[in-house]
Amino acid sequence: MAKPGRPPKSEPARTVALDKPAKAALVQFSAPPEPQEAQQEVADPWGTTGQEAPSNLTPAADWQAPGEYIDGEYLGFTADVGPNKSRLYHLKHRGDFVSVWGATILDARMDTLNPPRGAQVMIQYLGTVDTGRGLNPAKNFRVKMK
Repeated sequence: MAKPGRPPKSEPARTVALDKPAKAALVQFSAPPEPQEAQQEVADPWGTTGQEAPSNLTPAADWQAPGEYIDGEYLGFTADVGPNKSRLYHLKHRGDFVSVWGATILDARMDTLNPPRGAQVMIQYLGTVDTGRGLNPAKNFRVKMK
């Protein structure tokens, strides 16, 4: 029971209802930024043979609703990307190279699983949760590996 003159303590609010599962849907991707300078066309001595490494300018997951997911072959990550020094995870999804921006919870879960290059990985957005520290809500993720 609360003392007189003090409001009762309450549980932190959750942005997503956790009592019912969200419908799973493949996440949409935002287009990579346009290159700052036009690159000069250079002849490729191998032509169309061989597999080419993607640039870091691959489409990135644009999480909008809980339940969205991406799956594919894990290619690794790049650390300290952008102004927030975030991780950028790289996957090969249905033949296309895509990226997923790291977040505190996602990074912790990826560190726990420590998937080897080539492993099949699924990353699912679960919504946001209140951190209870007066900060912005944290993005929550489920990560699985085969």
